[in-house]
Amino acid sequence: MAQYTPNYGLHQWEASDSFLRTDFNEDHARIDAALGRTARSAEASAYNLYNLMLQSYYEGKYTGYRRGMLLSTFREPGSFTKSPELVLSGGCLSLYGQGQGDIDLGYGTGGGGSGSTPPTSPTGGVLWTGFTCQIRNKASGTRNIAVTFQALVNGEERASVTLASGDLDSGASKVMRADWPEPIPLGERDVFAAYMRSSNSYTLFYPCPDNNDVGGILHLTPLIADTGWARTVEQEVPTAGEVQAWVRHAGGSVTLTLTDGDGTAHVLIPDRQRQTLDPEGNSCTESGFAGAGDFAAGEWTVKLDAARNSDEKMTVFDYGVIFR
Repeated sequence: MAQYTPNYGLHQWEASDSFLRTDFNEDHARIDAALGRTARSAEASAYNLYNLMLQSYYEGKYTGYRRGMLLSTFREPGSFTKSPELVLSGGCLSLYGQGQGDIDLGYGTGGGGSGSTPPTSPTGGVLWTGFTCQIRNKASGTRNIAVTFQALVNGEERASVTLASGDLDSGASKVMRADWPEPIPLGERDVFAAYMRSSNSYTLFYPCPDNNDVGGILHLTPLIADTGWARTVEQEVPTAGEVQAWVRHAGGSVTLTLTDGDGTAHVLIPDRQRQTLDPEGNSCTESGFAGAGDFAAGEWTVKLDAARNSDEKMTVFDYGVIFR
């Protein structure tokens, strides 16, 4: 008779036990759920640690009395909006002066019933618009094959399209292209792949010439821009008479504007700049700003305007605003 593990209740069979498929399925479901919780917990812990490090960094910029502080890490979904020209990649916002076009993976022989393209990172900024693959009908008769294309970015599904091949004779091949419902912006810190599957066992996806990954064409359009903006959601701030702010970025230039609940904009004045380190320990620029006046208590937003200038790329890592 089977025993069970103490933490997740997984089956531990004796040599004389008979096995049921449902027992295996139950164990696999519990393992999958546990791994999912672990992954989400690790991601949340990393995000919280980053926020604490960022708060410590900007709190150390001013040791006097503070009435309030606003931070942006660009890592929390829903905490800001941005212009489409700024590419969010790896928790940073970037403007690119170069990008790349389609990546032709080619086709080899053989293949399998499902799989993905090789994990790829783009050169510069791009819009991923779709994917083209080639299939073959291995059935003994004519089939109308449903093929699902999935766009995976950093391991997460970003789009899915299902297409029908139409009647395909036995042994016949067909090239199929799926365009994503919306182009997917990607930067150099992103890893993307197309995952292919069919609802039957007689579909073959042609592989790359030199490996077993799915072959085809990754359709990319260069995403090149000179300027862009990002704006935080409204946040409550107490009354203050002065503001100090800092932005960490590599390349280009930035400006900061505070807007109160009545829609009045307060452009902060650049007053200092120095070299420092980005969150990953690489050299970057820290631009400082200041403002004085009547900053009334209420909900405020911070708008960051970025310009690439003559640099091939500019990246904004984070910023902090202290009200005092």
